[in-house]
Amino acid sequence: MTSGDWSRDADGLVFQNTGSRAVDVEYTTYTNDGTVPVDGTVCVTTSKASRQFFYNPTTVHTVTWRADNTG
Repeated sequence: MTSGDWSRDADGLVFQNTGSRAVDVEYTTYTNDGTVPVDGTVCVTTSKASRQFFYNPTTVHTVTWRADNTG
């Protein structure tokens, strides 16, 4: 949980934004039984229906709040 830009490593499968603005999330997800890393970025909006689900082990590296609050 963060109230501003954040940079660290957090492991998980479901990430939800309950803040006041959309955020960009940089992550690495591990496919092929956890042996192949795949990097990506996703925008998670403030909509209650907006959750980012990963179906493989995933590490979030950064969360950046968007100034424009759009996804």
